[in-house]
Amino acid sequence: MLEFQLALDEQAVDDEVFIFEKVHVLLDEKALEEIGRYLKIDYYENQGFRLINSSQTLAYGLRIKKKTT
Repeated sequence: MLEFQLALDEQAVDDEVFIFEKVHVLLDEKALEEIGRYLKIDYYENQGFRLINSSQTLAYGLRIKKKTT
């Protein structure tokens, strides 16, 4: 079972970058294999973020984590 997270991070060499207005989303090869080419990020004020791919809800109740060094 995979665990999905939203985190502030730096781009790695092999990350694929998707830009939506001013938001950059970084996905590594493993994430692209699992998620596919479609990812929707919804936000609900009292529930947090929800990640949805073309066939299912992947995660819900997510908060953006700060990068740890």
